[in-house]
Amino acid sequence: MQRHHDHNDPIDDAFDALLAKAMAAYVAKQARLTDAEGAWHYDLVTGAFRLGADAYGFTPIATYVPERSSWLWGWANDAFPPLARERSARLKRLAQKTHYQIFNTAGFAVRREEIDELCALALHELEGLFVFKAKDQSPWMFLVIEEQSS
Repeated sequence: MQRHHDHNDPIDDAFDALLAKAMAAYVAKQARLTDAEGAWHYDLVTGAFRLGADAYGFTPIATYVPERSSWLWGWANDAFPPLARERSARLKRLAQKTHYQIFNTAGFAVRREEIDELCALALHELEGLFVFKAKDQSPWMFLVIEEQSS
């Protein structure tokens, strides 16, 4: 995440360590998707996600409008049904853990190169399997894929 170049304190150091750990796990977990095949579908009402023949639960992270570089957390998206917003609200815990208020701020500008960092932190916090990125239309949707169901 981009910070002021002169700003460095123990909170920043702890955040940098968390981000490095989250990014390493994210890269490893995202490698699973290279082997995944088949059509995908998610249902915000039920929280069900299908990738090929596999079924999972998920938590929406956020939406992103590339034309405006606009990030909106899932918990703040009024277009999402209550279950999706409730599940996404767990990401607010990152504000307490990191002391960074972007996790309590509904929406803000994000450079494309920061998206993976936000996804990695969400994946780490939710202890998910991987992040699914639906970029087939605007806004883009980011989901933490969690437990596999039968």
